[in-house]
Amino acid sequence: MRRAELVEELFDHSAVINGMPIDIDRMKANLIRADPPFTNFRIRIEELITSGDTAVAKTKGSGIQSGTWFGLPPTGKVATMDASDIFTFRNGKIVEQWHIADRLGAMVQLAGLPLSPATSAEQPAETIMNLERAWSDAYLRHDTKAIANILAHDFVGIDGRGFLSDKSAELKEADAPATASTFQILSENYSDMQVRVFGSTAVLTDINHVKGRIGGKDVARRYRRTTVWVKREGRWQCVSFHASQILEP
Repeated sequence: MRRAELVEELFDHSAVINGMPIDIDRMKANLIRADPPFTNFRIRIEELITSGDTAVAKTKGSGIQSGTWFGLPPTGKVATMDASDIFTFRNGKIVEQWHIADRLGAMVQLAGLPLSPATSAEQPAETIMNLERAWSDAYLRHDTKAIANILAHDFVGIDGRGFLSDKSAELKEADAPATASTFQILSENYSDMQVRVFGSTAVLTDINHVKGRIGGKDVARRYRRTTVWVKREGRWQCVSFHASQILEP
């Protein structure tokens, strides 16, 4: 809901996008729609240049296609999309925006069309890192539908406590409400993320920085994680993970 409220704060009611007048109410409705085409869509600003009342932004967005997008049925795949925007401001609000996005590149990723050798060499690692982050985001949001798309049907995992789990157990844990006696995860961040790709199999390693609460007390923990991913029918899914808690000195 907060994103919808930001439309009023950021855009002047007389603003135009790509030469067309905007409809504030329609923009807000699109942000809070019940069936968005992408789940856990995140946009990262890669470059920002400002001069006077003008700003130019180069961004990269990524998310899981969980709904119909430009006629393409849900694929459950992660797509990344590069975009560039030129903004003009007046009295602290956007009055003009020119937006260009590589939707064709995203459609190629989702539809499984052949990519150039240079693109395909980089894509698997980036896709898997985005899936790893999307899994974390979905867990924090109790979004079991997104998690179900990320985990393979034969998934097995061993968490930092040494407990064995499968896909159904992961979905049940993600959906369960927090209690005073359980460790409630409040945020997760990753560092030292590395991916090795072996054809249709990939191994990701990282350090998971977790902030949570148990028994009313805030707790910070770090885990070494290894996740194994397999590409089946053009789609990467996690088949296994193992986590070990890093004992702090």
